[in-house]
Amino acid sequence: TPVSVTRLKKFRTALEISQLTLAAQSGISLGTINKIERAISHTEMAGVGVGKLLLLARVLGVSAAELYPRLEHQPVSQHDRRQD
Repeated sequence: TPVSVTRLKKFRTALEISQLTLAAQSGISLGTINKIERAISHTEMAGVGVGKLLLLARVLGVSAAELYPRLEHQPVSQHDRRQD
């Protein structure tokens, strides 16, 4: 069974939050959340900006790097750090 490159589903299901609820709370589309959860390669994450991962992480109470471990070694630009 292919394993996602992100941990979004793990954190979301641990908190018993549906994709629909996460979409509503984060402002991220249901389609994007599904894409992130199903991504089995880093190329499938193309188009998913760090800002979206930061929003999802904030709702789930984790860091963006916890959601997508590849971010641990990537610099985050000032634009992606914005809180609004």
